[in-house]
Amino acid sequence: MQRFANLDEFLAACGDARKWRRVAEAVQRADRILPEVTCSIGDSLTYRVTTRPDCTELTGHRRYLEARCVLDGAAVIEVAPEADLQPTDTYSDLADRRHFAGSGERYRLDAGELAVVEVGEAVRDVAIDGRVMVLRITVEG
Repeated sequence: MQRFANLDEFLAACGDARKWRRVAEAVQRADRILPEVTCSIGDSLTYRVTTRPDCTELTGHRRYLEARCVLDGAAVIEVAPEADLQPTDTYSDLADRRHFAGSGERYRLDAGELAVVEVGEAVRDVAIDGRVMVLRITVEG
């Protein structure tokens, strides 16, 4: 998992790739989108703003990175390498997800912080107190 203190740090570290610029664009639009409504920018990014945990089971993906940006308040996420976990279902190509049992390391994210969970890692939302943007970014390109 990569963790960034704010959007500027994220952009400085991730460079000028279109998918990362789209992440920044989505975060900057956060106050203009309705809660719990999934939006997209092109075919490389989907996102939504939520006030409740998005995934309560450890969930991994093959084609998309998971990201969380805390807009206000705080959130706690749990992240673990998939290799350290036990699969509880088979990978769904249609949904691009697989669920796992086990535990990982918990991280508290405060307002402004952004975390990107890599392919090969699973994430679970433990708690959200405020608003969080959930993003899924394609690994292609």
